[in-house]
Amino acid sequence: MIAGAASFQWRRTAESALPGDWLDAVKVFINRPLEDTFFDNEVADLVAAARRAVEQHCRLALAPATWVGTCRELPRGGFRLREPRPFASVDKIEIVDPSTGTISTVDPATYAAFPEAQLTGSVELGDGCAWPPSARRPDAVRITVKTGFYDLDGTTPMLPDDLRHALMMTVASLDAQHGDASDDGGSNTTVYALKNVKAGAIPQAAQVLLAPYVYRFLTFA
Repeated sequence: MIAGAASFQWRRTAESALPGDWLDAVKVFINRPLEDTFFDNEVADLVAAARRAVEQHCRLALAPATWVGTCRELPRGGFRLREPRPFASVDKIEIVDPSTGTISTVDPATYAAFPEAQLTGSVELGDGCAWPPSARRPDAVRITVKTGFYDLDGTTPMLPDDLRHALMMTVASLDAQHGDASDDGGSNTTVYALKNVKAGAIPQAAQVLLAPYVYRFLTFA
């Protein structure tokens, strides 16, 4: 039985590049000749800025990544993994022993991990199983999770067509603006200043495509 969402503190420990040949694909999308390599670094920066904006907007990682989450203790039953998204698998669960302080890996035969709605995941204990006791410390429990979009074989990274097109549209929008608008309506900031670009950089049509991937957390009175 799923008891609830454990309160993990997450950090990304490894990340892959976006699936596919993005440089040439983006150059075609924004009508830039493939043989023109002068602005390739600028195009790469635009892709990176657009990717950050989309990831912040949807609260998910577009490229396959590995995360480590820590918390004080696990619920007695199963628990939800609302983040990180999109959930792919649980590599391992480690627990700090309360007597010795050593870190041991929980037997993977005692639990199972499943995909859930909104690209989240869940972990459920097997019948008659229980979590080992943990030390009284903020990082007593450590769980390693992989995220990413994959093909039907479950091993080949891919990006859904609507996400890919929304990212392309965001790149094209940033390229057309060529920076943040100034007070007089002009544009005086280069694309290299888009380091901390927010979701406002995403055009409305792209936001429509992204809508199914935005995390919706429902609360009940």
